[in-house]
Amino acid sequence: MNNLAQQVVISVAPDISGTVGSSVVVKGPLVGIETVGDLISVLLSFIFPFAGILLFFFFVRGGFTLLTSKGDPEKINHGKDTMIHALFGFILLSVSFVIAGLVARIFGLGLGFF
Repeated sequence: MNNLAQQVVISVAPDISGTVGSSVVVKGPLVGIETVGDLISVLLSFIFPFAGILLFFFFVRGGFTLLTSKGDPEKINHGKDTMIHALFGFILLSVSFVIAGLVARIFGLGLGFF
């Protein structure tokens, strides 16, 4: 995994005035990944913010359904269920993250969660 999308070197050609071109190094998000645990840590840094955004949108959707239900019990239950399921999903993701971190710490895997 040492060369997996770690960096790209962009060479700039000399301009019209004859100034020598330079190189720009663009580093990717996978710099420093040596093990599968390092890769999981990088992926988790993207998964949790994405899950938070999804939680927000599902709460907005459930709240909108509640507000526009006009007293219809079926729509009220649907809005509540949407919000409850979103919250349970986020809690499940958080608990699984904590359990994986504890297991990694107990067995000395060093996955870098904490």
